Amino acid sequence: MPTIETPKKEQLDDLLVVQAQVLETLCGDISLKEMLHVIAKTIERQSGEMLCSILLLEGNTLRHGAAPSLPDEYSRAIDGATIGPSAGSCGTAAYTKKTMIVSDIATDPLWANYRDLALRHGLRACWSTPILSADDQVIGTFALYYRTARLPNHRERRLMTVWTNVVALGIRRKQAEEALRAEQQFLLHLFRAQEYERKLTAYELHDGIAQYAASAIMHLESYLHALGQEPPPAQLATTNDLLHKTLDESRRMINGLRPPILDEGGLVMAIEHLIGEPCQQGIAITFDHSADFERLPPALEVAIFRITQEALTNATKHSDSPTVQIVLTRQADRVRLTVRDQGCGFSPTCAKENTLGLRGIRERVNLLGGSVVIDSQPGKGSCISVDLPVLQIPSDLSPTAEAPESPTAC
Repeated sequence: MPTIETPKKEQLDDLLVVQAQVLETLCGDISLKEMLHVIAKTIERQSGEMLCSILLLEGNTLRHGAAPSLPDEYSRAIDGATIGPSAGSCGTAAYTKKTMIVSDIATDPLWANYRDLALRHGLRACWSTPILSADDQVIGTFALYYRTARLPNHRERRLMTVWTNVVALGIRRKQAEEALRAEQQFLLHLFRAQEYERKLTAYELHDGIAQYAASAIMHLESYLHALGQEPPPAQLATTNDLLHKTLDESRRMINGLRPPILDEGGLVMAIEHLIGEPCQQGIAITFDHSADFERLPPALEVAIFRITQEALTNATKHSDSPTVQIVLTRQADRVRLTVRDQGCGFSPTCAKENTLGLRGIRERVNLLGGSVVIDSQPGKGSCISVDLPVLQIPSDLSPTAEAPESPTAC
């Protein structure tokens, strides 16, 4: 019966050190390629003769991930190799989803197409295992090269399994982070495009319908004054009234899309203007803020204004609250917004009418790296608390980038 090699205490200690270092690397803010390089170097330190290689699967080709000690010429040559049933250790492992142990590259048929390349660089053995995703799909390969022909012992086989699992964990984590980052950037661009369209529409409303209505009112009132009749003819009086309502509605739509005061006077003035809109009448709204509240980055001002706008809409349309309290404070590099009402409340897990509004609030806060707490119970009112970092967002992600100047009031 073959004997099973028992790892020595020193070997176990070394393995624990490697695992600790790798796990620490996974928590770091580095790219996938940088992480794979650190993991490969850490694993190589376990043996002076081991050469580590990590390849990533893209479609049906293997791309270079990390190979800190392999010759650069060799790494470049196999970058982009197609997987298959006889494509070296790594290409075959990825194709079959099985571990491929090649003890002698010089004689193994799996290496027929790559033998000369490997031998030219002094590589004689290659053991490769497939790296699997959470749903059991191949996402890459983990390989150990040696400059002498040899088979792995029991301990080395076990370590290959452990290291492959660690590498798989790292790749999954980093790919998830990169996917999330890409999605966040995409959503930021969507918010930017949305704000741009709002501002452009407000601009067109101002220079179009609102200006025509204002001009028509001026001409009509001039004509009525010239007639000198008291009261004016009923049809003309009705026309004048309709034109005034058209102008008022245009101004309301402009302010709803993007109030000019947000760009001209800043966040505090914009919220004060929002509170004073006719749709807020009948509800007592208080607004507490720092006396010397400085201007914030444009994207942050837009986000806080939209969150306040949505919270007020929920309070006035759905809560039946007689009062709403808005508190805006800034401490060092953080801004905190709290909107509290004393209305009917709701269960956040069962909200229906508020669902899209609350989701929009959460999305904006998450994209800007902040946190939000929505506290509400039926019959006990609601409180939305938002905490945001004061960070300068790159101009190409700012919702106000390249937008036209805000229209002035008619």
